[in-house]
Amino acid sequence: MRIVKPRISAMETRVELHIASYEEKTFCGWAYNEHFRKRIEFHDLCEMLNAMESLYDTLAFPQASFQPRHFGKVQKRNIITKKAVNQMENGEKDRATFIVHVQFRQNATWQGTIQWVDMNKTQSFRSTLEMIKLIDEALDDGGSMKISWED
Repeated sequence: MRIVKPRISAMETRVELHIASYEEKTFCGWAYNEHFRKRIEFHDLCEMLNAMESLYDTLAFPQASFQPRHFGKVQKRNIITKKAVNQMENGEKDRATFIVHVQFRQNATWQGTIQWVDMNKTQSFRSTLEMIKLIDEALDDGGSMKISWED
């Protein structure tokens, strides 16, 4: 008997990022992916990025052009099932909401688009760092350098 894996479309890699707080430039909130219908809480930038990377690794899409180097015993990362909590039903008001669509994972980084839902603006990014800077710019009340939400 042959096991057939379900096909993954590019749209299933979209992640809703709900930023609940941004104290001292620390992201806190949750991410939601329609494919898994789960919400994953994060308490800092690293947890957010690890959750998203785990999603892409679990889906094996978009395919990574580089694999991380490991020394010693390799443990399979699967944050999706470990950190998933509740369905997406919560009445809390988010500070900001973004929809991140990673289309490629090339050169050990991400490329795609990010939509700032609250302001109805969409911007392409060429690296994970550029995506982080866009989120930071959207959340920053102070006079930080504006990079590219402006048209």
